[in-house]
Amino acid sequence: MRRFAEETVRVATQLAIVLMVVTVLACVAFAASAPPAGAGAKPFKVGFAFAQTGYLAGNDRFALNGALMAVDYMNAKGGVNGRRLETYVEDMKSQPADGAAVVMKMVVQQGVRAVLGGFASAAAEAEAPIVAERNIPLLVYCLLPKNHQTVFSFITPPNFFMDAAFQFLKSNGISDIGLLHNPSPYNKVLLRIATNQAKIAGVNIVDVEEHAVDATSLTVQLTKIKEKKTQVVMSLSSGPSNLLAAKDMKALGMSIPLLLSGGEEVAVMRDVAKNFDNTYALASGVQTYPDVNPAQKPAADIFVPLWRQKYPDRDPGNGGVGWDMIFTLAQVIHAVDGDDAKLVSALENLTYTGATNTYKFSTDNHNGVRSNPWKVVQFPAGTMKIVFTPK
Repeated sequence: MRRFAEETVRVATQLAIVLMVVTVLACVAFAASAPPAGAGAKPFKVGFAFAQTGYLAGNDRFALNGALMAVDYMNAKGGVNGRRLETYVEDMKSQPADGAAVVMKMVVQQGVRAVLGGFASAAAEAEAPIVAERNIPLLVYCLLPKNHQTVFSFITPPNFFMDAAFQFLKSNGISDIGLLHNPSPYNKVLLRIATNQAKIAGVNIVDVEEHAVDATSLTVQLTKIKEKKTQVVMSLSSGPSNLLAAKDMKALGMSIPLLLSGGEEVAVMRDVAKNFDNTYALASGVQTYPDVNPAQKPAADIFVPLWRQKYPDRDPGNGGVGWDMIFTLAQVIHAVDGDDAKLVSALENLTYTGATNTYKFSTDNHNGVRSNPWKVVQFPAGTMKIVFTPK
């Protein structure tokens, strides 16, 4: 009897040990197969409606590159509140109708909760009703459309260009200038603002010359400006037109300064200065890195090295804005903590300092840029040097 009891205890003990081992092994197996913390969180879907073809592709691609680089950076760190950013990229082909079509596709078929767009103001106008109906934020790098209930702009207001330029001219005692511009809608806006800013600064615009966007010579326009004996040639255009102006000014024996005031890539600024020594240009944000505003430096210190490593030959200016758009969006994703219906209202109460500027939105102002980021630079021996910072 006693031996039977001992045998029963022995068997029971062995069974208990076996069960315990099985339980431990099951826990280990579950732990090994379980997703990491946050991995089960619902991803945040964001759409990108940028021009990858058409006349705006050259501008949009840098902002798109910066935005996607920011997504990769965030996802590598676990996303936002454990939510990975899931991207949907569509080509809006530089056309408003295509922009509206791809935004409709992204919000209806793909279920994105936010959309980013580029430089096409007309496209933003067409896209705005689509996102407004669904209370989805649209973050754009262009002027705000008339109906912008859920649209938020990251572009520097055009008056900031002209304010910086005319402060510089006034500080150097310039009284008479000639203007070069093309007939694009944006240049027309700049021209109107330049006319007003000139009056405030006490500067006379003694000649205004228009040229085609694809002009192959500016000799006629520059000859007229030269005959008016102006002290500075201010160009509102960008890209090849400015390089053309530099070469033609040199050929005409002009020595007065050429001021590029329409927003330009650093590589183009440098090329223009290489062809015409007396060139000044407006540069902003990360274009002047490491010489940036102290408030922006922490973000710029992350963005610029990553950008230069991945895109060593590309201008960081527009890329920095794309980067800031994603980081701004991340702030509100974090704030609403899963309640995506509150994203628009969260943006309307947000102030965020990024790599390129401080963005401040409110219910009555969806233009985020409130401070002037532009500085006047030169390129002695090919190296950028800041020569004027506006007040």
